[in-house]
Amino acid sequence: MWARLGLFMGVNAIILLVVLLVVFKYPEFKSVGSFRVVAIDNGEVRAESEVFVYNPNFFRISGSDITMQCAYNDVVFGTGKIDQLSLPSKEIGQVNTYFTFETEKLAKFWEDLI
Repeated sequence: MWARLGLFMGVNAIILLVVLLVVFKYPEFKSVGSFRVVAIDNGEVRAESEVFVYNPNFFRISGSDITMQCAYNDVVFGTGKIDQLSLPSKEIGQVNTYFTFETEKLAKFWEDLI
């Protein structure tokens, strides 16, 4: 009996995972609320920003210690970090981000970005 219950729960978990993967939509960037340069030294610019993101899914998206790469035309010019993320379903949520940009790479296409 317990083996059947375990198999049943395992199959249900796989079905749920497949459904979530099929219906999942990526969050959409909406706007920048603020952007502040914290420091410029050793060929790097460190900055903080507050951005607003829409979650089009029927479920909340949350996470912590998220890292990302900042790129333009396939050239990675920095890294970013989100300490905590919590996007309510079908709503716009605030996300605080922290970035480190490499000034040498950023200088090559700065005018395109602004």
